[in-house]
Amino acid sequence: MKAIEILKNFVEEKLSTEELEMALSSNQELISLLENTKAKPYMNSNSTYEYLISQDLTSLDAKLNLMDIFREILDYKHISYSSNSTTEKIFDLIFEAIPIWIPADMSYLNSLYDKYKPKTVTTFKKIIKEHFICMDKHPKWLQEPDWPIIDNIPAMFLGQLDISKLKHDTTYLYIFWDKKTDRYIELIQSL
Repeated sequence: MKAIEILKNFVEEKLSTEELEMALSSNQELISLLENTKAKPYMNSNSTYEYLISQDLTSLDAKLNLMDIFREILDYKHISYSSNSTTEKIFDLIFEAIPIWIPADMSYLNSLYDKYKPKTVTTFKKIIKEHFICMDKHPKWLQEPDWPIIDNIPAMFLGQLDISKLKHDTTYLYIFWDKKTDRYIELIQSL
């Protein structure tokens, strides 16, 4: 298969991630095209190819990123494609369902989505809340949410303490419990 066909088929979701990974390791035309495509600054790589082979292509966010990269290449070469992406719809549903107090850990949230296949944001919000259990109230993070996930299971949130008097800044101690190991996990965040 020609390199452009591979890109187009992946964007149109006619080519699986596994098939793309095989092509990235064996299709010389594709490798050459991506090696000669200048890497974006965020890629921290010399070429688009080097960036792609360093990614976990099975994650939903990586797949979306790949689609964007491939669309740019196709647009630059004036190749038409259809972009009715199921992947984007799933990503949007997941992203819209995430409460602000839960980390946007796409690998865990993607695994929840794959397990339950919710059709609506409301249903997925309910599923998320069933997995991110709070003894009383949800955490009020000072920084980015940092909910511990141990062996692919979120720890239970027990509560938080304002320990600012012990520190120089506004500081909270967050306490979680891992049911499986019966261990407590403490996290500290400061402003």
